[in-house]
Amino acid sequence: MIRRPSSSGWASLIVGAAAFAGAISRAAGEADVRSVVLTAGCLGVLVALRRTRLALICVVVALTAGRPQPEPAVLEPGWGTIQATVSARPSESAFGWTTRVKLLRQGTGTVVVFSDARPTADLGDRVVVTGMRVNGTSGPAIRDADFSVVSESAMLRLPNRLRERVLGELATETSASRALLAGFLVGHTSDIPAADQESLRRSGLSHFTAVSGSNVALFLGLWSIMLGPVGWTPRRRAVSSLVGTLIFAAVTGFDPSVIRAGAMVWVVMIGRLLGLPVDGWSALGVAVTGAILVGPALALSLGFQLSVAATLGVMSGAGLFGFRPRWAAIALSASLAAQAAVSPLLLAGFGSVPLLSPVANVVATPLVALATIIGGIGALSGWGVLIALGSALARAVLVVAEAAAGWPQVGWIGFVVVGTGVVSARFVSRSRGPLVVAGGVWLLAALGPFGARVDPPALVFLDVGQGDAAVLLTGAATVLIDGGPDPAALSVALRRLGVRKVDLVVVSHSHADHIDGLEAVFGRLPVGAVWAAFDPHESPSSRWVDLRSRELGIPLVSPPVGFEVDLGGAVIEVLAPARRYAHTNDQSIVLRITGSERHALLTGDIEAIAQEADYSPVDILKVPHHGSDSSDPGWLSRHAGNLAVISVGDNDYGHPSDGVISLLVESGAVVHRTDRDGDLVVELDRPPP
Repeated sequence: MIRRPSSSGWASLIVGAAAFAGAISRAAGEADVRSVVLTAGCLGVLVALRRTRLALICVVVALTAGRPQPEPAVLEPGWGTIQATVSARPSESAFGWTTRVKLLRQGTGTVVVFSDARPTADLGDRVVVTGMRVNGTSGPAIRDADFSVVSESAMLRLPNRLRERVLGELATETSASRALLAGFLVGHTSDIPAADQESLRRSGLSHFTAVSGSNVALFLGLWSIMLGPVGWTPRRRAVSSLVGTLIFAAVTGFDPSVIRAGAMVWVVMIGRLLGLPVDGWSALGVAVTGAILVGPALALSLGFQLSVAATLGVMSGAGLFGFRPRWAAIALSASLAAQAAVSPLLLAGFGSVPLLSPVANVVATPLVALATIIGGIGALSGWGVLIALGSALARAVLVVAEAAAGWPQVGWIGFVVVGTGVVSARFVSRSRGPLVVAGGVWLLAALGPFGARVDPPALVFLDVGQGDAAVLLTGAATVLIDGGPDPAALSVALRRLGVRKVDLVVVSHSHADHIDGLEAVFGRLPVGAVWAAFDPHESPSSRWVDLRSRELGIPLVSPPVGFEVDLGGAVIEVLAPARRYAHTNDQSIVLRITGSERHALLTGDIEAIAQEADYSPVDILKVPHHGSDSSDPGWLSRHAGNLAVISVGDNDYGHPSDGVISLLVESGAVVHRTDRDGDLVVELDRPPP
């Protein structure tokens, strides 16, 4: 049964929609179509219902949320200092550490600060920042910065210490499960491996690390236990909940979803203190309105939008199913309703929604709750046994995510077809059985096969961004040649092919754009052996391969030139490097893969110096070094074959070179680029077209 808001709930939600409309209009700089339609719709409904007073409130709220904001600060360019307050905790990326600070004296607005080392400052601290001041298109920033803490925030000292203790006890960098547990507890996700983050996203479980309403409820439960007799009376419980919600919001860095959940708690608790009962619908409407009026930018936050939509879905659809056991019916109803509510936003933002998300959430929700409670108590008390148990439960969530992530993702067409089928079945029959069956049938019809079909022996060049990765499938074995730069991209690509184990990983050379994606393979899929020839050019990435191979007991060998392996359907032969080269690119392992009908040459990143040997015959060429102009034109022309594949992504290096592409075409090759054409499957037992 679909639950509907009360009259007061409808009024609160309509006012909240007006707040959204006003804030969106302000962000667009003018009354854009979305805000006009939303506002007009709200007012039209209210006028039709003769709710003139409520219509007036909506107009006032929309105008307030859409009020002009102060102009952002403009820094004086050049080397210098600023005084500011840390407004967002430091976060790590591939380019170092990023911190947002709010200026104290030089105008209004925030400044993005980039630094190589992790700043010692925490949320709310008053700091002096020294560095190169610039005014970019995205706002003022300071680069190459150094932080000096002037004073800590007295109000945020306790939340900051709680967060430090939790992260210190968990040692999140030591394992993926501990990193995920930190995400459950305090929203710290930077140490979760990229491949695991992608699995969580593709399974519809990433919201657990966004610290949502369920996390707030669990924290308040632990908070009440910690307070003991202090919170025994209803009034004391209400006050302690108000304080606890503020502390938890600060611990998590005022995440948008926590702001939504915390604001709802405040509305309900203040209502209790005043003797005014507040239902969930009214609490949501008032909370959304208040949050957007205080911070209009929240209306544009996808996290905030998803949190609001999911809450609406859960409240309206929690009673969708009535089978037994009752708890399973409620869990499935809530999960399915939340997924339906957030799907339009996910489709608009990411282009797809996970098929198995409702089921994965039903399985994962109790695991997350137990992990949060047990791990939270362990982190605060320092009891290692509880931390280990909480970490094991978090690992179970990762197993669920990995299992569900391999299922298809539903696009707009599938979503519309499934929705049409479910609604149609609902009108035909009042019972739940036909509804579920019809939905499943419509869903499978919309999706078709689960993944790409590849008939071995085949060589698949993968679209993994600015880097190299290819998979050889022979039926008897699976070989991965390089892993690209991004574990998430490689993980998705391997799932597309249904790869569940890798018999051999070949790492062509020590550059990160060929190695770092292998995080999605080592320790996650069974790996039989690794070929590499790093010496004398080591790098942090190559040392990682050596370390992980030894930790996992995977043989790592440097194959000699001339070494051949028959994999049943294709033969791999090592052609280079025959000697040591001064440049890392020239040290690449070069492979010839021979099928019954076609020969492929995989060249790594070799350049002109290493292109002295003749590797003919060649039907398929993996163009060296992403198609850069560092190849010898004569060598490239002789080895172009009839199909030349350039593995490349978005980059600032000028790859691939227009001259190289022209040369390959003039030499008779059809050129394929992974950045434009996606994956390329080449069957080795069929002659060239």
